[in-house]
Amino acid sequence: MANMKTMKYMRGTAVIAFCAMLFTASVALGETIKEGDSADEVKNASPAAAILSPAVNQTEKPKIYSKSKERLISIVTERAQILQSRWEALALRLDNISERISSRMSKMEEAGYDISEAGELLEKADSKIEDARDKFKETVAIMVSEAEDSDGTAKDLYRIEKEVINPGKEAVAVSFNEAKETLNDVIKALLKSEKAGVSN
Repeated sequence: MANMKTMKYMRGTAVIAFCAMLFTASVALGETIKEGDSADEVKNASPAAAILSPAVNQTEKPKIYSKSKERLISIVTERAQILQSRWEALALRLDNISERISSRMSKMEEAGYDISEAGELLEKADSKIEDARDKFKETVAIMVSEAEDSDGTAKDLYRIEKEVINPGKEAVAVSFNEAKETLNDVIKALLKSEKAGVSN
């Protein structure tokens, strides 16, 4: 009976000593696993840390704070507003040029000049201006939509810049340049009509 008590006492002492050893090792290494640690952090932790710490969901994805997403939406929205303001100002200037040309054409037509070629080109120019408007409105809408659907990370901002903003700017620039070139063609056609004189 004495031997059994002695054996139980020795086993209990061994268990306590083992737990104390694990605790000391864990504290010394500073590897306590916390709720929310990544899978790599858990993998690299010591066995002592794994035993003494609560279970960790290793498949849990990093949390994205709403402030980060709000910040990205704010940045992209502000950028979209600046671009739209610039593009709309350019479109209005081209509209103004088109209206002045149209007024000049009406006077020339009343005077008897043939303005048929210039009239066709002006319609084409107006169509190009509206095409540019459609493109920049679409670009602005996609920018904001992509920001709202993102996770709010720096990679998302880079992706929106690369995949939405830059291609959109190029497409809008092409449409505006085509509109300006066509307006120049209208002016050339009017000068040609003036040189040809009044039609009989």
